Amino acid sequence: MLALAALGGSFVQARDAAIHPVALAMTVTLDQVTTDLDKAGERTVGQVDQLRIVYDANAVDPKTKHVKLLNFQHLIDGRYAPPKPDPVMMPLTDAWLDLSALPYRLHFKAAVTHGTPILIDVDETTRRLAIHPQEHPDEILIAGPYVIDPTPFEDPSLAEAAGTR
Repeated sequence: MLALAALGGSFVQARDAAIHPVALAMTVTLDQVTTDLDKAGERTVGQVDQLRIVYDANAVDPKTKHVKLLNFQHLIDGRYAPPKPDPVMMPLTDAWLDLSALPYRLHFKAAVTHGTPILIDVDETTRRLAIHPQEHPDEILIAGPYVIDPTPFEDPSLAEAAGTR
């Protein structure tokens, strides 16, 4: 049993060693903000949100140049959230990054509850991020164009962000 556990551990290490987590910085400049959020001072038109796209550089499809995300993080109060992959806070089941041409394009769709139930929609065609209330998906809480810095970077925190530590 101990040998089996040790063997299982080596498979986990080998799998994790093959992951090369890198990140791209992404900004969203808000050009639409619901009146309620604006009046509350929570969000304003012109505000710039900072995000981080974490992916495995070794997992980029050589033909399509698409890659699944390991994490999609929002900079809040000086920290990226979620700090590690979290299928409840930021599910990645419908998320991929297109690295085939500049500007890079991100596809991300998720229904989550961040205080209130919301839909996050990052459109690869229009290159816009929009957040909608789940109960009224045609309404927009916030939205704006996104820009992805094409320069990948490595950082010690990416091992945790990618879920390999």
